Amino acid sequence: MTYQYLHKDDIYSPEYRTFLEKFHGDGTYELRRQRMEWYWLLGDEGFRVLVAKAGDEYVGQACAYRVKAQINHEVHEIWWGVDTFVLSAFRGKGIGKALQARLHQDVPNFTSAWYSPANGAIKRKCGGHAILKFPFAYYPVSCYFSILLELGMRKIFNRSVGLPHIRLPHFYSTLNAWMHRKNQAYTVAEVSQEKLPSLSSLINTFLEDEPFHIVRSEDYLKWKYIDNPLLRCRVLSISKDNAIVGLVVFSCVNDSLVIASPARTIKILESLYRKDSGLSHRDLLFLVTGYLKQHKEKLDGIQSLQRIKYWPSLVYPFSGTDLLSTINIEKLPSGYLTFIDQDMEH
Repeated sequence: MTYQYLHKDDIYSPEYRTFLEKFHGDGTYELRRQRMEWYWLLGDEGFRVLVAKAGDEYVGQACAYRVKAQINHEVHEIWWGVDTFVLSAFRGKGIGKALQARLHQDVPNFTSAWYSPANGAIKRKCGGHAILKFPFAYYPVSCYFSILLELGMRKIFNRSVGLPHIRLPHFYSTLNAWMHRKNQAYTVAEVSQEKLPSLSSLINTFLEDEPFHIVRSEDYLKWKYIDNPLLRCRVLSISKDNAIVGLVVFSCVNDSLVIASPARTIKILESLYRKDSGLSHRDLLFLVTGYLKQHKEKLDGIQSLQRIKYWPSLVYPFSGTDLLSTINIEKLPSGYLTFIDQDMEH
């Protein structure tokens, strides 16, 4: 088994195309190639693709891209681990562990938020430690107990059990908005996705007191929201006294999985507000559900990495997930992390 870094031109080779389609399925190469081209907009010094080869055949890969993170008011370079997989016929041979170990060795402050339990164990053995804890949360809008029942049945029978979902259109979001209603009035307006890079200074002002966040420079926001060929999202601005005091960015409604149960959900990609605005992540959640209700969109629930006071909800795991990194810092009490940060937006 040999391990090597690819150059950008290598992703156009027939061998790499075969490799991607063996893992993702026939006909998936064009979309995956677009994704790789998007990563490479960061340049050779900002993106790495490490592959494992058995002879002339690609059998596994692990990737990483570079960003700037502000941690305790200091800016650090970190590398997110992304797009890691090994062909099924070659699993159990230590290839995934070797790929991870090489990246942990070669790039500074290697960091991961999205990983399986087995992959997390490998990352810890390679020197990663928890620097922050965050939840994967589902906040129901129209569907909850049937999803919960389906998950319980799956636990009992140890396999997927498809049940018809009982939907109460916008029942849970309306109930929560009523329980936590506010007297303050805000002006809500839809903003073009293309405008986000120009709001970079404002966004970073909203985040300046967070112990951890990825720096949202104009170039970073352009790369994330404008250059990404696969991302379509919506943006709401929240204003008070003619000044923007909050922003919320969310994906379009998609069929996705809540743990293992199919549901129509959106993902919160940004949840930002001025600290003296009177707003909270919960308020921004209500503004999104109200917007979608007004536009008569069918929605089961919202996926978010913020822990919000909302009843009922499903947080998995309940204690939260560890953000693993090789950076030399102590564990942080809190921070700002969303689905956009480590390519979890799809």
